[in-house]
Amino acid sequence: MISVLGGYDVAQVLDVLIDALVVGLVVGLVFVFMQEPAWFGFVVTTRWLALKGRLPWRTHRFLDDAHRLGLLRTAGAVYQFRHAELQDHLAHTEQN
Repeated sequence: MISVLGGYDVAQVLDVLIDALVVGLVVGLVFVFMQEPAWFGFVVTTRWLALKGRLPWRTHRFLDDAHRLGLLRTAGAVYQFRHAELQDHLAHTEQN
């Protein structure tokens, strides 16, 4: 066995580092979720939908393009469909 750091072997050091990494990731995710639940939910949802091919990876760019082309309008921080018929068509397509 190779000794490092005052007599500990490499396997022990790696085990401690991996445990610390896992605990740090879990604590970090819990902290992010508690501080910004809406942002965390948005990121998780958009990435999941993008992985499934139901939403573009660059959602903001997609929404900005749709706004620039006149398909969406903004009302504060919210995007709205400009045309009710388009919204109805897309809603009907998603249900089938």
